[in-house]
Amino acid sequence: MHEGEKVMDDRVKGILQMPKNGGIGEMRKPLVAIENWAVVDSVLAPGFQELRPGKHLMGNVLGHASLRKTKFIYTSRIVNVYGGVVETLNTLYQLGEPSDEYKSWERERNSAAA
Repeated sequence: MHEGEKVMDDRVKGILQMPKNGGIGEMRKPLVAIENWAVVDSVLAPGFQELRPGKHLMGNVLGHASLRKTKFIYTSRIVNVYGGVVETLNTLYQLGEPSDEYKSWERERNSAAA
């Protein structure tokens, strides 16, 4: 599903060109790479979750203009998932490799569902 997928479809390109909230003079959302990532419910409930709106990403970011010295983050709430790109309230994240722990959790979850 998302491992190794680096596709940016037309919806994501549109978000990159559109001001946030359709506001006049607002900047578009930055696109930032996230590696060694996982999906969690919140910082207070760090158990792994399925990649979907309403959850949060945690991981190592690269190229975030306002977080230059930050390496590990918890994102704001996920708004949309577009293949290999996740939109949060303020940022678009290009998914790199998930964490080993998250990959293991996904394998266990998928084998239990089969």
